[in-house]
Amino acid sequence: MRKHLIITLILLLATAYITVVYFKNLNPPGSNTSRVMHEIPGNASVIFEFNNDSSFYDIFKGNPLFAAVTGRQILGQLDTLRQQLLQNKLLSKYFSGQNVFISVHPTQTKNIALLVTLPASADFDPAIFDQLAKQPGNGILVTPLQAGAKHGCTLYINALKKRFYLVKNEFNIYSGSFSKDLVNEVALIKKTDSAPSFALLSEQQNANSLASIYVNYSELDPLFDCIFRNKNTDIFKSFRLLSGHSALSLNYKTDALMFNGETTVQVNETISYLNLFANQQPVNNQLKDIFPSTTAYSTSLAVSNQVSFSKSLSDWYTKAGYKKEEGQLFNKIQAETGTDLKKRFYALLGNEFAIITTRYFEKLAIISLKDGSKMNTLLMNVSKMTDENSGQLSYDKLPFFY
Repeated sequence: MRKHLIITLILLLATAYITVVYFKNLNPPGSNTSRVMHEIPGNASVIFEFNNDSSFYDIFKGNPLFAAVTGRQILGQLDTLRQQLLQNKLLSKYFSGQNVFISVHPTQTKNIALLVTLPASADFDPAIFDQLAKQPGNGILVTPLQAGAKHGCTLYINALKKRFYLVKNEFNIYSGSFSKDLVNEVALIKKTDSAPSFALLSEQQNANSLASIYVNYSELDPLFDCIFRNKNTDIFKSFRLLSGHSALSLNYKTDALMFNGETTVQVNETISYLNLFANQQPVNNQLKDIFPSTTAYSTSLAVSNQVSFSKSLSDWYTKAGYKKEEGQLFNKIQAETGTDLKKRFYALLGNEFAIITTRYFEKLAIISLKDGSKMNTLLMNVSKMTDENSGQLSYDKLPFFY
């Protein structure tokens, strides 16, 4: 009996030891996005996450979509990093299968810098980077780098004629960029127990997703200042005013980059127009079927509860200081035409509307209606008609308050 007890205890201890060693050597960031996010500076507006696996690269090989978004030069630089570092025979086994995070940051000089953050396996030794320079014909020069309290290296990549700065963080997580200033920001990150400034996908969603994108809308404004000459950024204008976070999964499609997921809106911040849709439920979009063939880009919006949306819109006008002007306009229309336009108009509205810009820079608005004939009769009272089906509104700001 004692012999069996001793054997059982030995087996239990061996099992416990193997379990501890196993989980110690598991790479935590691969299944813990939050830990990696803590190593990314808070001024990141967008983070793109994907798995460093050959299948991901095979799917998008030769596809022009990413180049259309990032530009061929930037995509070419990232691809060179992949080939010369992640797929290098000295490094590949330590980074294969790990999730790569590419974050977008504005710089002091009104430029955009990318930060690449990814974990290495627990058995990776940073000294292996020094061996890269000894590989014949790889065109990489390695020199030590000290960024704050963090150690790393500078990789001069001959194929790009550029330096790539790399530092080691906790838990064998590495951060690298062509911008030395951005790497220095990484070195200054203070560790806290607070959550990263991004909404995250669940572990299951993250594991099943081909790629993910995380958006911090509060940081889009400084990013757009680097991209656009003015703040009237058309379809992006509402996003500049939105306070919230999105965690989205990539849906594979050969001719489009499509993401779906959830957005968390910060209710105590400044309310933008998009906040009005926070309590609406998804509905089928049908207006897209009648978009003109010359459409360059569009914004489609829909509501599931028109009564609730109308109330939210009215409250938004009040907070924005437009309520008085709205009341004066509709009172004027009532006095001049005898038409209670607001009440009758809302009763005829459908639940979809869209704004379209064509490749000729024409702007069109499309609104779904419950009864087009009745709406046409109603609008005749407040318009200068050119024929029975078209005309110009007699009150300039009327579309704004619709």
